[in-house]
Amino acid sequence: MSSRPRRTPPPRRRGRRPTRPEGWQWLLVGPGLLTVGVAAALLVAWLVDSHAQTAGEAAAAAAQGPLHPASSGQVPVGTSVSAYSVTYRITEPDAPVQTERKLLERPFYGSDITYNNKGQITSGAVTGPTGAYLFLTSPKPHWGLLETGTYRATGDDHVGAGLALAAQHHLARVLGTRQLLGRTCTVVRTGGPVGSTVTAPTGSDYTDICVDDATGQALDEVWLIKGKLARERVATAFNANPTVTDGSFRVDSNGPAVPLGTSGSTDVIALGPTDIPKIPVFMTAPAGYQFTAAQDQVTLEQAPGASQPSQSSIIFAHFVSGPNLIDLEEGALSSPPSGAISVTLANGRTAKLTIDLVSSYLDIQVDNQPIRLEGPNLDALMKAAVLVKAQPSSS
Repeated sequence: MSSRPRRTPPPRRRGRRPTRPEGWQWLLVGPGLLTVGVAAALLVAWLVDSHAQTAGEAAAAAAQGPLHPASSGQVPVGTSVSAYSVTYRITEPDAPVQTERKLLERPFYGSDITYNNKGQITSGAVTGPTGAYLFLTSPKPHWGLLETGTYRATGDDHVGAGLALAAQHHLARVLGTRQLLGRTCTVVRTGGPVGSTVTAPTGSDYTDICVDDATGQALDEVWLIKGKLARERVATAFNANPTVTDGSFRVDSNGPAVPLGTSGSTDVIALGPTDIPKIPVFMTAPAGYQFTAAQDQVTLEQAPGASQPSQSSIIFAHFVSGPNLIDLEEGALSSPPSGAISVTLANGRTAKLTIDLVSSYLDIQVDNQPIRLEGPNLDALMKAAVLVKAQPSSS
């Protein structure tokens, strides 16, 4: 694993898109069920980690400052605020300090931009009223249109929600609390940084994340690999009520990031009222949510050695409740990762849960059609999953 991952990926699509640049990174606790073998393996790892003390662990503790006992021992989920802004200082061994600035207006608008120590943009992604944009450095630095349409806000982490769920499955544990920027945050240990698949920590490979008790956002993140500090990302400013203007999520673009008609390009088609009944699988809006829009994302993909590119399609349907978003996805979806956890829904159907510190998701099968529900609140996802049904008029 590289110790210097790209901190600001473009919007992620959890589908079979090997030619696409990666992006879209993702609780109330639900009835997740571990298999006996997995549970035993996790228990062994947990016992080893709980008694481990390395030089790297001491370094991480020193970087984070003094800890105080956590009164509840629970990971704070926090309140889902409508908007927030945060600035991080990023330090990595043998590398200049970088600055990451985020501005979010949930559920769709986000700006996540990283600057070098000279104030120049090194990476960035923006989702706004006109689509999703990616900052490119070649042939010269510029913003490129990745896709038109509406998307989950880029850079919008739900760390508290993901870690609360991870703790229930022995993939994270609370270490204590501390003060940062005049705010109380709870330090939680897990296996990897925000943006990676959630795994259990070990004595030498782990990440300590200080979660803001009020909002569930990450205020500090110290990542160790083989007992050595790989990266610290610490908040230097945080605002749960930022000023957002009409221009906050608009960028000047000089063209598409991937030109239409080339391998990896995506044509986004908005689906209207007459199109919805033709979608093979759909769902009734969960209580408190409203269906707002659906779009078909058709991507050209050319496999190595193939003479012609082929098309793959993923349909995204958005269901919104204030700042909260559930996405229903169907089409050319990727398979659930190997670490996905089996859970049982209220209607007896089995689903696979993938825990993510940005936005977790459930994979289910409806009439042999793979379906994915994405959102940070597992309770909401579990309730929504039983409302997903095949549409008789879709043929």
